[in-house]
Amino acid sequence: FMLALALFALSAPEPNSGHCHMIANHTTACCAHIENTHFPKFNDHVCLNATAFISPDHSLANSSIGLSLTWNYKEVAEKIYSLAKVGKACTTLPIPGVPGLQACAEFNDLALNTTKLHACADIEIDIVHKHLLTAKLGCFDIPTSKPPA
Repeated sequence: FMLALALFALSAPEPNSGHCHMIANHTTACCAHIENTHFPKFNDHVCLNATAFISPDHSLANSSIGLSLTWNYKEVAEKIYSLAKVGKACTTLPIPGVPGLQACAEFNDLALNTTKLHACADIEIDIVHKHLLTAKLGCFDIPTSKPPA
């Protein structure tokens, strides 16, 4: 069977930067407060929620991650990716009056071993393929083994 691990929402204090931290066994939180003072103006809260499904052999090729992006606490996208191919995942944001606004979650420094899944995540916001901002959500380590009973 696969071990499921989850990432849930938390707020970060500084604009366009985030924070990840463990909130329970196998659970990490990554969110950011994002601001743009030019068109399109926004002052919002974004979270990348992720659930990792780790295969018994602990390989990236056989493990996956379910991503859910929330914008102001509302889910705007959800999809499952192979950990071997996750890299950058994008979705169009349903913001009224702002067509072409897109958010991309990008993972780097991804590593999986028998004790933890390590990754760093950023959120990029673009409009009609023009980069607006990048919010660094932070890095996390999620244990991949069950805690002692």
